[in-house]
Amino acid sequence: FCYEFSPDILRIICGEKYISADKLFRSLVPVLLFSYPVAILGTSGLGAIGKMRYVTISTIVAASVQVLGLAILAIFKCASIYFIAYIRVFTELLLLVFRSYYTYKNRKSFTM
Repeated sequence: FCYEFSPDILRIICGEKYISADKLFRSLVPVLLFSYPVAILGTSGLGAIGKMRYVTISTIVAASVQVLGLAILAIFKCASIYFIAYIRVFTELLLLVFRSYYTYKNRKSFTM
């Protein structure tokens, strides 16, 4: 929905002058898809069964990858808003993969 109607969404929320940000907005749509499960699997899921350690580990790994990616962009002087957006999408996906793995690994701790 957000991908298909991004020009209209930007026009309604931000005004006509932000329509040119359509490509950037579309490149960040996966972050919208990954963020909710990341949050649910994090504190709400793993934290509820006393596994905050895994939430912290996954956050530190994802943040480290993001900082490393930004440093690489800076070193090679190829930073652009689109590369930064792609790094953001990648780190959010990485966070989702780590938290999904830890949740699956501890699935027996989720009991009624």
